[in-house]
Amino acid sequence: MINLLPGFSYFYLEPHVLSLFPRLAHLQITMMSEIYNLFRREYTEDVDELTTFWENIMVKNVLPAVNASSTLTSLVLHNKSSACIFPAVAFDALTFSHLTLLSLGRIVFYKTTGTEEFIIRHKSTLTELELYQCMVGTVEEGVSPRF
Repeated sequence: MINLLPGFSYFYLEPHVLSLFPRLAHLQITMMSEIYNLFRREYTEDVDELTTFWENIMVKNVLPAVNASSTLTSLVLHNKSSACIFPAVAFDALTFSHLTLLSLGRIVFYKTTGTEEFIIRHKSTLTELELYQCMVGTVEEGVSPRF
C-alpha cells in the first residue's frame, strides 16, 4: 500500500480486503505527502484525516488483521509529510513471530505508543531496523509532553 491518501474509506473495512492481510509476508504503508496536504487544504476543515486514518482504519482494523499473520517478515510504516506525525499508532498489541525487517518513518516513540517495547519484543528475529525521522517524547512532571 504505497502512496495512500489518508482518510476514512469503507474500502479498508471490507471483509475481502481485511482477509488479505493475515497472509502477507511483506507490508509497506506509506503516505503521499503532497496530495495529502492539498487534500487537507481543499476538502477538510478542522478534521485531522491522517489521525482518523491511522486510529480508525490502521490501528483498529488493518494492523490487527496483519497481527494474525504468522508469515509477516517485513513491516514498513512511513509518513512522508513533516507536518503529519502520527502518534496514534500503538504497537502494544502487535507481535510478528517471523519479523526480520522493521522500517519506521516519522513514528513517535512515547510511553503510550509501545514503540520501544515492540522493537524489543522482536529482537530475536529482527535483522534490519530502520528509523527515519522518528521522534522521542519526553515527560516532565507538571509539563505537557514534548517531542
